[in-house]
Amino acid sequence: MNTRFAVDQATEMQQSVPPQPVERPALTEGPHVLILGGGIAGLTAAWTLQQAHIRYTLIETAPQLGGMIQTARFAGFVAEGGPETFITRKRELWDLAVELGLEEAMTPISSETSGAAVLHNNQVMPVPLSPVRFITTSLLSWQGKLRMMAEPFIRARTDDGDETLASFARRRLGNEASERLIAPILSGIYNSDAERQSIMTTASVMRDLEKHGSLVLGTIATMRKRRAEKKAGVKAPPRSVSFANGAQELVETLAQRFTGAVRLNTHVTKLDADENGYVATLNSGEEITADALILAIPAKAAAPLLRAFAPDAATLLEQIRFASIGTVALGYPTAAMRDAPPVSSLMIPRRAGRRIDAVLWRPDRAPAEHTLLRVFFGGGVPALLDLDDDALLAVVQEELRDLLQITDEPIAHHIFRWPKGFPQADVGHLQLVDQIAAALPPTVALAGNSYRGIGVPDCVRQGKDAAHHIVQQIKESV
Repeated sequence: MNTRFAVDQATEMQQSVPPQPVERPALTEGPHVLILGGGIAGLTAAWTLQQAHIRYTLIETAPQLGGMIQTARFAGFVAEGGPETFITRKRELWDLAVELGLEEAMTPISSETSGAAVLHNNQVMPVPLSPVRFITTSLLSWQGKLRMMAEPFIRARTDDGDETLASFARRRLGNEASERLIAPILSGIYNSDAERQSIMTTASVMRDLEKHGSLVLGTIATMRKRRAEKKAGVKAPPRSVSFANGAQELVETLAQRFTGAVRLNTHVTKLDADENGYVATLNSGEEITADALILAIPAKAAAPLLRAFAPDAATLLEQIRFASIGTVALGYPTAAMRDAPPVSSLMIPRRAGRRIDAVLWRPDRAPAEHTLLRVFFGGGVPALLDLDDDALLAVVQEELRDLLQITDEPIAHHIFRWPKGFPQADVGHLQLVDQIAAALPPTVALAGNSYRGIGVPDCVRQGKDAAHHIVQQIKESV
């Protein structure tokens, strides 16, 4: 793992213990599935196989499970290295957490933390979410506002063809809204270039709304559906949640319940296929045989392993690009925010020429009278990941002083680095993944954020789908 940790010497350090699997009796007979990758997709695949009473071995190269789901607990702060807020519209993560008894561990994201802002002309400007703010904001010109208001009258696209996030925003809302509002927000969320990012992979819900005739009509239809469900007594989860003690709690809970073999600090250097199945060669020289494979690893790691027996799939996997990303979590006394704008997030467009990509405020992840800031970097300026901790911290603090008037020194900080760790879903990505899947043997499945969605709920779904596919293949071979 490329994570680095540092706090002020006067601050007590308290870092969470990496989740470790609990030793339990494992199945010793029957078909054997080898899972590569201990991120949430691989963990969900293992959990699903376990429930189907299928023997498995999970191999992870890092010293801990979780992939990008890593939580640092230090000096009373709780900081995520990866995602921390989860939309429950995609129910897979919520349902898994409830299944594991973690419903009470998830807390709704309150309206107090919903004030988003974007940087425009080097000024922090709130996203105009109310009619009054929309009318009075200087973020958009009157021409831009009128173009946005014309959205219900723009002909809707009804096919399922892909397009970029930027193209969609321009088509529905106009050039100005796309450039000043939509692109910064979506680029900040997905760490991507909106001019290349596939909407069908990362924001297909927007196209779903459009199918009602417009985004406005789609939103109205969604609200009516929610009201009808509520009236009918359908219990719905909060729209967005986070884990109060950190998302790593989900990883820890899964690890404690595994009965299969889990091997950390282990590298698969080679995969071969023969008439009996598959043979994985480990960095120790040991060989493990398996009847089926689930590769819950990045496309760039899967490609060389598949080269020997699925060369076409390997070549296609190499087309998936990756970008670097990192976060710096900084703990401050609340008083240090005295001159900062009253917002909960700041998205920074790449055209602004700044050295950071976004800032999130999380007072709920800090001790009383303190605030945690998460600063994202690397998307616009990848070279920042190569700086040492002191130099990186200096850059981040300089940006915070300039943009947010935060001049105090943080009392603690934690740095996460993910070099080439974030897949980029370009237009046509899902079609590419379909081609990859078609080029794989039936007893090999892929899962993870390189493939059919980058969010944690997407990865949970993919892990389950991969496991169900393999279970079906095993049943058909018996």
